[in-house]
Amino acid sequence: KSQLDSTLYKVRVTRHAIKTLEAKTTFNAKLQDELIVLKTQKSSLESREDSLIKASLRVEEEKQSVLRQLNQERASKKMVLNQSFALKRKVDEASLISANSFVVKAYKLSHSDAMIETLKAKEVSHIELCFVISQNVIAPQGNKNIYIQIIDPSNNVVTDKGVVSFGEQSLIYSEYRRINYSNSALDVCMTVKNDEAFTSGLYFIN
Repeated sequence: KSQLDSTLYKVRVTRHAIKTLEAKTTFNAKLQDELIVLKTQKSSLESREDSLIKASLRVEEEKQSVLRQLNQERASKKMVLNQSFALKRKVDEASLISANSFVVKAYKLSHSDAMIETLKAKEVSHIELCFVISQNVIAPQGNKNIYIQIIDPSNNVVTDKGVVSFGEQSLIYSEYRRINYSNSALDVCMTVKNDEAFTSGLYFIN
């Protein structure tokens, strides 16, 4: 660019000198010779100016072409990365193990320590939760931990057995069970014993 600017400056100076000589010349032989030299220089400089401008345009076109190619490659990589994340998210979601068919029963202990189903809160000593772990052929097999949490009408956790963390979240659980999952549907029953008397009201199970 500096070379082009220098040439443009020289062309302007030469043009100005030619105009000055053309205004002063009265067919003086010496001035005519100088005018011819200057016109020759002007033609040479203009030719060089044109070449430099064309070269500068070619460089700019090549630069813009490279930038367009880089932007296209970046956009393509971003699209592939987004597709990869979306696919992973779908696989992760599809790999989740779900449960269904929940059944809850309340029991009291008889004098012979037999568990008898009851509907009276003050008699309840155990709560049994039964459910079905769904079949999922793409979920990882192996040992899985199941945690249940029972919340009483006062918003307290029934039978605090400990705390488990899931990333940034934690859960105070009422009962825990480890199962061996083999991708097939599995019936599970878990019993929560409470040493304190249950109160009447609405209970939530998580």
